[in-house]
Parts: sequence; C-alpha cells; structure tokens
Amino acid sequence: MSFNLFGPTTKKDIRVGYISPERGYVKNISILEANEYAFLNPGTMFILETRDSTRYLTINEVNNLTPQDILPEKTAADSTCDGLTGLTPDTAQSGGTPIVSITGCSGVGAQGNAVIGRDGSILDVNVVRGGFGYKCPPHVTIFDPNRRGNGVVAISSIGISTVPTVEYYTDEEDFEEYDFSAENGPEALPGYGSRFDVNGNVLGDWDPTLFASFANDPIRAVSTVGDPMQPAVAGMVIGAAENVPVIMAGGTQMAAVLAIVNSLNKDVLNNVAIGTTRWIVNDKTSNIRSLISKIINVPVLAADINFSKSNFDGLKAYETGVVKEGVGCGGAIIAAVLKSNGKITKSLLLNEIKKNYKQLLN
Repeated sequence: MSFNLFGPTTKKDIRVGYISPERGYVKNISILEANEYAFLNPGTMFILETRDSTRYLTINEVNNLTPQDILPEKTAADSTCDGLTGLTPDTAQSGGTPIVSITGCSGVGAQGNAVIGRDGSILDVNVVRGGFGYKCPPHVTIFDPNRRGNGVVAISSIGISTVPTVEYYTDEEDFEEYDFSAENGPEALPGYGSRFDVNGNVLGDWDPTLFASFANDPIRAVSTVGDPMQPAVAGMVIGAAENVPVIMAGGTQMAAVLAIVNSLNKDVLNNVAIGTTRWIVNDKTSNIRSLISKIINVPVLAADINFSKSNFDGLKAYETGVVKEGVGCGGAIIAAVLKSNGKITKSLLLNEIKKNYKQLLN
C-alpha cells in the first residue's frame, strides 16, 4: 500500500458525517462508508463541513461530490486568500459583530447571532439554526473579533421540537442510489490479515482464535477465568473414575469441572454422574440440565429433600430459593442412600437434619 501525501485530492479523500441516534455526530467517514450506512439506514442526511460552510446532503448528493467541493473558495495557491490580519495595530479589524461559537455534545450545525445592548453588553443569542444531534446542552463561547469586549457568560439549553417533519419520496431524485465502487473510499480488509515470521515471511492468515480461544486449552482457561478449585477437583475425578464410580457433588460449579474433565480425559466420564438437589435442578436462573447437556451427556441425580414443613425459618428459606446449600448436600445424600442400600430414607434424613440444626441454634 502506498500514498502520495502531496498528491491531488481524490474522491477517496472526501469525508462526511452523519447523526447517529446512539453515537451522536459521527465524523470523517468516506463516501463508501456513507453508502454502506445509508443502505442500512435509508433517508439519512449527511453533513459536509468545510472551511466555508456546513452542508446537509442526501446520499445521492454525497455521491455527486467532487474533490473541488471540499476545497475552500479562497486559497493561497491561487492568491485569493486574504492572509492573516490583526497582528499589528495598522491591520487591526474595525467594526464587526461578536462571533458566537456553539460546540460539543456530539452535535453540529447550531448557529446564533449575538444581540447587543446599547451599553455594549450581550443581552441574548438569537438562534437561527438549531443544528442536529446534540446529546446535551452545548458549550457557547462569544468573542469579539476586535478584541475589545469580553466577559460574556452564556448557557445553552436543548429545545424540544413540536413540529413534525414529514419526508415525501415522490420525485425520481428522491430515491436513493448507492455507490459501492472502490473509488469512493478504502475497502474493508478481508479477514484479519497475515501472520509473519521473524524474517518477514508470510506464515498464513492471522487467526485470533489461535490465541483467544480456550476450547483446546482447559488449563489456560482455568488459569485465566477459572477457580483454583476446579483443576484440583478435575484431577481427583479423573484419577478416581478410572477405578470406581464417581459422584460429582455440586451444582453449576461441578459443570465447570465436568468441562475440564471432558477436555482432558473424556473416557472416564462413563463412570461419572452429577449429584445435586432438587433446589438446583429446579432453579430457573441456572438450568443445570441444559448446561450439562451442552458439555457431555452424563446422568444428573437430584436428592428430593423438602423443608417446606420445617419448623425452622432458616431451613424453609431453601424452598424460596434464598438459600442454596453449597456444601455437596445432594451428592452426600445420594451417596448415603446408595451405600446403605436404601436403609437411609428421606424421613430419616429430615429428622437428623432437624436435630442437628436445632443443636446449632442452641
């Protein structure tokens, strides 16, 4: 890619802007980019700012712009520029009205004239053009080109237009014609570019997923966004499941561990199940069954413990979703029932939980 800094102005050098409902005044887009935006947002009015004026154009008018349209009327090149004045007393300006500058807040186009009192003070600013796209009251500066008056403090406010604007597209020139030719601006680069070695040789296309994806590197994923507990438990699951059935006691945390095990050694998952409680399974904010199914299809077991008839408010809180056990309750209950061949029943567990909870309170 090459360019000539001192070469002639081309259509690729023309820059316009537009008012975005989300971003405010968006400046310095090429004609090609203007066509791409207008294609998605028909009816957009574009803004061309030059040293001499601000113009509001349709996309058809933007496509008809030439390099001559962005050049000032008076230039030093053709000796029509007046040059600098006011640097010495004999060239100081005389007369002239104060200049009102309205800037900021992502808007453009507001213009106003200062109203001067008999004593030389600024009484008001008569807004002659409201402009477009202001997100907040813009900053107003008033200065005297003769450098005699000063001290004006002006505060702006954003008005609310109550007059509806209706656009009619009836004439042939009203219908937008989009021009995506390369001469209207630089085309977007395809892909992400190329990869190079230390000698500058091309190695192939740049693929950011090689460095930004954790799909094939679970250890790096855990070290970046995980919990130190997760790889430790994953290692224990892999080691144990090679020899005996394993119940991973927990909820969504165990889903994360399951994903690590699945990446490191999925063969052992034939000997693995998730053990939790009905509170977790019925939790609408997590949907653990859907989460597990997206990783790998292993059994999800749930202990059917119910505290709705408990005499303790603390235990009843489990039924409202305010409390979640977080200590492997479901897995421990499932393991106890299996180990005892059903001798440990639901009612027995509830009585023991009630007795231990009462002791804790006392």
